[in-house]
Order: sequence, then structure tokens, then C-alpha cells
Amino acid sequence: MLVGVTDRRSTVHAEQFDEDWTGGETVVTTTLAEHADTTTLTVSGLVKNPAGGATVNGVTAVVFAFNRNGAFEASGRAPLDFRALAPGDESPFVVTVPNVADVARYRVTFRSGDAVVRHIDRRTNQVQLAQAVR
Repeated sequence: MLVGVTDRRSTVHAEQFDEDWTGGETVVTTTLAEHADTTTLTVSGLVKNPAGGATVNGVTAVVFAFNRNGAFEASGRAPLDFRALAPGDESPFVVTVPNVADVARYRVTFRSGDAVVRHIDRRTNQVQLAQAVR
């Protein structure tokens, strides 16, 4: 799964970790961006169903926002722009998390119904993002 971390200076850090998922579906993140103003966090990106994967339906992107103390602030969710992703298909997404004032980091996950969809981070700018934090 992907964890994106942002402080209000637009510095982003991403890291991978494993999480249990209940389905066999997988999506791959190819881009991820965020925009934060004084009370709203917006996270957008592009996910791809791998060419060897099965068709996935009804995937929702979910963003959890956390404050500087690590406490949960709020969450938002939105369906992918395309309801069904055949093998090799891509879909953009945009998730808005309203009513947040002190977001220090956020976490992006994907769900299909009650199941977590396995998520692999394949963004090409990960090294640049990690270096920007240092």
C-alpha cells in the first residue's frame, strides 16, 4: 500500500508497506499529486490494472488525513473515474478531504466493496520525492 506524507510546504514522501487484502485484485499507481489549502486536501492520481490482471469493478480511492501528532483528522473517498478496469486499462481519480486544518500526512488506499484492493506504487518520481524530504 502507499502512504503519502505531506507537510504544508508541499514536501511529499512516499513509502511502501504490505497490508492484508481480501481480494485477489491489484491496481498500480502511476501518478499521485496533492493540493492542500487551509481547510481542504485534494489527492489525485492515475491507477492502472496490470496487463495480466483480471477486470476490476467498482474501485474506490480512499484518503485518510492525519495531523502533525499522528492523530486521524478526516477521510474522503471517491470512485475511480472509470467503473470497470479491464487488464491494461487506466483510470484517474480525485479525492477531496474537507474540513481539515493541520494535515501533516495522508494515506491512500483502494477498496472494492468491503475488500481492500492490493496496491503497488510504480510512480517514476519516488526517488525525487524522497530526496525532496531530506
